[in-house]
Amino acid sequence: MSAVRKMRFWIALLGMLATGVPSLLLAGPKPGCVAGVRAALEPVSLRRLTVSRGAEKQLKKIPGYIVEGMETWMQEVRNQGLYEVRRIPGYHDEPLHGDRAGQRSVRLNRAYRVIYDITHDDSGEYVRILEVSNHKY
Repeated sequence: MSAVRKMRFWIALLGMLATGVPSLLLAGPKPGCVAGVRAALEPVSLRRLTVSRGAEKQLKKIPGYIVEGMETWMQEVRNQGLYEVRRIPGYHDEPLHGDRAGQRSVRLNRAYRVIYDITHDDSGEYVRILEVSNHKY
């Protein structure tokens, strides 16, 4: 496990213990995972998925099929949960580095990215889309 993954695991575990959800760890392993580790990495619940004002302005300027792709991603996050959608290889969900540390990006196609961040609180987590932009290689 990388240092970042270990840190995320312990943060998620401590957050779950603080919110009173340790029973997930005792429920036994889910298919295809090491005993309870996957349960410890999943959030309590997704409370809200919002689009920032700046991202709304950017959506007016980009092609319609990109907007549809973002809406599809948002719907999948609402239905399946963020951690399940992260596992879909087509989105290439990845953490960002440098000035954007703490944020993540999802590829809508080869050029366009959705940049979002996650805020945790006692009742769950909040996902906020910060930017939809043309990625420069």
